[in-house]
Amino acid sequence: MPELTINSYAPTADNQLAFWLPQWLAGEKPIEPAGSSDHVFVAEPVPDRETEKAWYVRQGNAGVWIPKSVARVYHASADADIVSPQSSPGSSTEGSA
Repeated sequence: MPELTINSYAPTADNQLAFWLPQWLAGEKPIEPAGSSDHVFVAEPVPDRETEKAWYVRQGNAGVWIPKSVARVYHASADADIVSPQSSPGSSTEGSA
């Protein structure tokens, strides 16, 4: 079984939220999980629809409420050096299109 890291799911833009949901809730949501996980999702939060108890997020045309009481949100620390799956610290992307 391949090893997964949280960095694989870290948001790549300010307008993304990465979060984990328990199996019973993940199966009910009409959004697609990230990568090979059935529990981790990346979606765009809609700030003006956030409440004290839930986030409203969108993934394409699908919009869903995510309860804060059961979701675990993943944040990259400000000083984190996250490498995307398309590159590695020693690779160079200069000159590529």
